[in-house]
Amino acid sequence: NICIYLVGAALQQGVINGFQDSLFADLQSYTLWRLPETPTTWIVAYLAVDFCYYWRHRAEHAFAFLWAEHCVHHSSTEFNLSTAGRLGWIMIAFGWIGYLPLVFLGFSPDQIITCWSVNMAFQ
Repeated sequence: NICIYLVGAALQQGVINGFQDSLFADLQSYTLWRLPETPTTWIVAYLAVDFCYYWRHRAEHAFAFLWAEHCVHHSSTEFNLSTAGRLGWIMIAFGWIGYLPLVFLGFSPDQIITCWSVNMAFQ
C-alpha cells in the first residue's frame, strides 16, 4: 500500500502538478473575473474544492468505468491510513479535470491547489 502511494505521489508531484499548475494559470487568462485572495475567498475556495472532490468521488462510485479504477482504493479487507492513499493512477493523472470550473469561477490556481492539498490531507 505504501509503495503504491509513493509511486502515485511521485507521479503526481513530478509530472501532473507541473502540468496542472501551468494549465490552470493559462486558463485563468480566459476568465471574466478574478476573485481577490482574502481570508474569505480562501474559505470559500476550500469549500468549493471540497464540493468538487465530493462529486468527483461520488462519480467514481456511480459510473462503472470510474469505479473500475477507483475500486483499488476499496479492495483491502482492512481499511487504514495506508489503504487511504492507495489511489488509481488514472485519477491521479486526470483528477484535476474536476477542479477546472473553479478556475473559471475566478479562484486563483494557488488557491485551488493549496486547498486541494489541505483537503486531501483530511480525506
